[in-house]
Amino acid sequence: MRTKCLIPTLLYGSALLAQISLDPLVTATICNGEAFDLSFQIIGTYDPGNVFSVELSDGAGSFATPTTIGMLNGTSAGTISCNPMGADGTGYRVRVVSTAPVDLSGASSEVLTFANPNAGMDAFVTLCGTPSPIDIGSLLNGNPEPSGTWTIMAGTGILVGPNGPYVGLTYGSNILAYTVDVAGCTSTATLTIDCVEPPNAGVNGAIVLCSTDPPVNLFDLLGGTPSFGGTWTSPAGSTMSGVFDPSNDPAGIYSYTVVGTPPCANETAQVAISVAQAANAGSDAAITICDSDAPLLLIDQLSGTPAPSGSWAFNSVPHSPVFVPGTDAAGCYVYTVPGSAPCLAEQSSVCVTVNNCFQQPGSEFHPPYPDE
Repeated sequence: MRTKCLIPTLLYGSALLAQISLDPLVTATICNGEAFDLSFQIIGTYDPGNVFSVELSDGAGSFATPTTIGMLNGTSAGTISCNPMGADGTGYRVRVVSTAPVDLSGASSEVLTFANPNAGMDAFVTLCGTPSPIDIGSLLNGNPEPSGTWTIMAGTGILVGPNGPYVGLTYGSNILAYTVDVAGCTSTATLTIDCVEPPNAGVNGAIVLCSTDPPVNLFDLLGGTPSFGGTWTSPAGSTMSGVFDPSNDPAGIYSYTVVGTPPCANETAQVAISVAQAANAGSDAAITICDSDAPLLLIDQLSGTPAPSGSWAFNSVPHSPVFVPGTDAAGCYVYTVPGSAPCLAEQSSVCVTVNNCFQQPGSEFHPPYPDE
């Protein structure tokens, strides 16, 4: 019975001989992810196997349910490295407790602040073109705090205010840093905006050609400043060279497509081609007739397939399409078929020679011999 009474007394006496006191903290603000050191002093003797532990209060400074954030095996004063274990905010205090004997220091006089600024996570964004302005705050990953500031690291753009928006993106890489500062602790995330130049197929064009015009390069018919290296397709959707021959190729919509680099889509411009059929006045002819011959249609004397829509003239004076021997003068009669723009009018001529073929009664007609 006596022994049972002495043990608590001895332990209590040993604890009275051992005391722990805290040294002032170097800083009362601890940044996220950083450890801090807590130095302490002792008075008295601590038993072998003793462990000094640093306990962290809650945000109200209460040690009702403390969290151990650092330990040191030993029997003498020292410094304990502490990991705040994700604590956030202010109002925290620390103390040191021992195991042999069981003892504890008073709470720290400093109120600790654990600063956890959140600038989000780095992001890489690829855009087509250089949109402006752009809300850069929405492009970071994570959940960045809105209280940070932006800094241009690479690029020639301009920040409209410390938090954007950002204007003046350039092709290539535009790099910006976003920094959040809480009580002197900083968090930085990097935003890289890679701007890809979109394809340029030019501006739609249109032309009306004559069926007898020479071949044309369709690229020259596009407006704007189209990029080279695109592909041409015909109205039927087949690939073609990009050279249009009015005499052979069908009229219609010809498309020029320039392939885009992702995320840019392909771009297409079109050339609308109309072809007017050239006028056909046939081919020149020359005839010899008698002044007693029956009237004849001049168009029937032309070679080829002249259009019937033309008009006749003699010495620039309009003339009937009928030549009357013995009445109309010999010479060249010009046939003109009007052209449909942009085709020009087409002309051909019939040159008429009229002979007097009258024969005296009773005379005989002898064709000349070859040697006469």
